[in-house]
Amino acid sequence: MCGIAGLFHPDVPKPVDPARIAAMTEVLAHRGPDGSGIWTAPGIGLGHRRLSIIDLSDAAAQPMLAEGGRLAISYNGEVYNFREVRAALEAKGHRFRTESDTEVILAAWLQWGPDCLARLNGMFALALYDAADDTLFLARDRLGVKPLFYAELPDGALIFASELKGLLAHPLLRRSPSPQGIEDFLAYGYVPDDSSIVEGVNDRLSDALGWRTSDVTDIVLNDNTDDANGYADAVPYNSIHLYVTAPDDVSALGDHDDWQ
Repeated sequence: MCGIAGLFHPDVPKPVDPARIAAMTEVLAHRGPDGSGIWTAPGIGLGHRRLSIIDLSDAAAQPMLAEGGRLAISYNGEVYNFREVRAALEAKGHRFRTESDTEVILAAWLQWGPDCLARLNGMFALALYDAADDTLFLARDRLGVKPLFYAELPDGALIFASELKGLLAHPLLRRSPSPQGIEDFLAYGYVPDDSSIVEGVNDRLSDALGWRTSDVTDIVLNDNTDDANGYADAVPYNSIHLYVTAPDDVSALGDHDDWQ
């Protein structure tokens, strides 16, 4: 496993303190003992703790960039059919410098945009930033095998991490206990997936449909069960994802019905 963490300002590209991203990432060190990386740009910061499995070289370290820095990704998991997806992308003219599935996801985004998820068969949680549209794309695998927690900060920023402790490492996160989460824990001995022990923290991207930062973002939920070119045969659902974009870019997404 690996660990991912990050922060995104969807309204104003405020400076992101690398030290805060580092703090969120380092508490996840047990998830990735083989390396760590931090990447920041105006309005966005990504962190990664690495467990090397497929491509052990430094070239496959994360966060990984593409297209001259237009794309950045922090990713946890494995895409089982990445070689097949890579072959399809190479047939369309894409070239690769690593043997990693991470680079395949970046190329798939360039080729297909959010529809690339329908072609990925695996277990994963990822955060992909596209500077061309100033958008952050969060996604989990179909069954939620790989964890991903997120919350809104008082200043309107969205933070996310592979574990709750990654969010708690950010000083602006409100540390108010959730009455529902406490009730669930006392009743069941654990906190179910649709709840959290900390108020305002979510770990189900389906909850994102109601998430707003004032009136400056639009978040779209996709729980598409259509088979796309045969890649979804082995699993019951395509990935669900959280798509955050600045208001000027909302029209580029098309009608919400197109995402269902």
